[in-house]
Amino acid sequence: MEKIKTGILVLCFGLLLAGCNPNLGNTACPKQDCPVPQEKALVSLYSSNWGENIDNSNKNLFKYTIYNYGLVEAKNVSVKCYVEDNGKIDGETEQISNLASSSMSFKEMDVKRSSYDQNALGMCYIVSCGSDCIILDDRIPENIKYKK
Repeated sequence: MEKIKTGILVLCFGLLLAGCNPNLGNTACPKQDCPVPQEKALVSLYSSNWGENIDNSNKNLFKYTIYNYGLVEAKNVSVKCYVEDNGKIDGETEQISNLASSSMSFKEMDVKRSSYDQNALGMCYIVSCGSDCIILDDRIPENIKYKK
């Protein structure tokens, strides 16, 4: 009986030690040889407001803030702003300058104005960015329906 208790105790102690060793069971990738995932820019856009440009009544003025949460610069970022009114969509796409890592930028965009009623919806979103970039808004299903 004493040998069984000793055996169980040794087995438990061995399992405890094995659980404390982070490399046990992961011999294919020791800590010093593990590949490091490539860092990417993580961009998001917040539309703050839009309306008729008081300096040019033929244009709508959109104001938005674009964020880069990543640790690398976001390159080749394109933004589209549009007005949707009763199924009719008027908008323009603009290539903005690169966005530095861990930064934000306030932007304005002029878009050709057409007639619309009080219920028109104005939106801006990120169309694309470079290959080293992830558009965070694309990961939220509710946001995808506003891309026109």
